[in-house]
Amino acid sequence: MFKKIQMMFAALLCTALLAACSQLTQYALTEQQVNEYLQQKVEFQKQLGLPGVFEANITLKDMQAKIGRAEPNQVILNGTADLNLSTLVGQEHADVALSLAARPYFDSETGAIYLREMQLLNATVTPQSLEKSTKVLMPYLKNSLQLFFNQTPVYVLDSNRSKEEALVRQLAKGIEIKPGKIIIPLSE
Repeated sequence: MFKKIQMMFAALLCTALLAACSQLTQYALTEQQVNEYLQQKVEFQKQLGLPGVFEANITLKDMQAKIGRAEPNQVILNGTADLNLSTLVGQEHADVALSLAARPYFDSETGAIYLREMQLLNATVTPQSLEKSTKVLMPYLKNSLQLFFNQTPVYVLDSNRSKEEALVRQLAKGIEIKPGKIIIPLSE
């Protein structure tokens, strides 16, 4: 009986050690963490057009990331582009619900995750009467967003946020995408 208790204790100890070791070999960054970072730290504002003829002031808001859910190794970014249009005829306002797809990229030197190879999946204009007016802007908006997310991270591992992130930032070499999270392996 004593031997049985010892074996059960040893098995329990081994299980606990394996669980602890797996936490030390990788760090999981959740969709919620990325979405909070997007809301708090990422601001996109752009002005496009010819001054005095046609101008569009664009602000991206309500960004939400869906990590690895639609396609492996892909992030879907949904948000709303707030467009204020000024033309020779007058001023108008439109909201464009955007859906973008991109491949996440990890910069190990800065501990930052960027979105690369961005594609515009869908753009729905409200009010619909402004769809033709805004259609000409979509390629410029897509290129602006592509450039922005190539240079602006959607998450940065911050040594000041936690000791765990400080350690991860030092040891991380790349990322893996799983549904709902970004896995950062701590060894190659």
